[in-house]
Order: sequence, then structure tokens, then C-alpha cells
Amino acid sequence: MTTPNAPSGVVGYIPPGQPPPSLPTALEVNLLHTKDDVDGGQQSHHHTLGPGRNQAATGLHIHDGSNGRLIGKDMGLALTGLKVPATVADCNVLINSLYNALSKVMDLRDART
Repeated sequence: MTTPNAPSGVVGYIPPGQPPPSLPTALEVNLLHTKDDVDGGQQSHHHTLGPGRNQAATGLHIHDGSNGRLIGKDMGLALTGLKVPATVADCNVLINSLYNALSKVMDLRDART
């Protein structure tokens, strides 16, 4: 917090001759936090760690479904084309299908010519 009229906006500045502001006790802080909006929404002040929509992800999360949501889960993504393309045209069908599926879950820029 920046103190009003502090020189150059110095954080924690106390003008000469002024007593330091009183800080809440640990008990007062804990009581205030019992009514906070933990995981109530994306704009909540506090978030617990976990896979929920309004929770923060852990630093070690991966998107394989073991500890978080799979990318593209329940979006009905499907590839079209042959599993083993025999021609260039078959490869193009598969590449276009893959691009279309990925562009639904990623911010892709199509720079193909």
C-alpha cells in the first residue's frame, strides 16, 4: 500500500513524528479470512490449489487427465482422413483435419501457403 503524500510514492512511508499504523493481530486477520470468497469465482481474493474451475493449478500440473482436465475433453474433436495416407491429397486431408481440431483448443495462426 502506498501512503498518501509519501515522497515519490514510497511504500510504507511514515511521516516524521507520526506513529506507525496499528496492524491487525493474527487473530483478527484469521477472523477476516473466515468470510473471504475462497474459490467463489475467477475474481475471488483467494484460491486453493486443485482441478476446479475457480481453483489455481499446481505448478506440476499436466494436461493428460491424471491431475487436471484434458485439453479438448468433451469437445467432440475428431480427425478425418486415412490413418495411413497413400497420396499427397490424403495427407492434406489429414493435415487440414488436424489443424481444424487443434485450432479449437489452441490459438493457432495458419501461416500455410
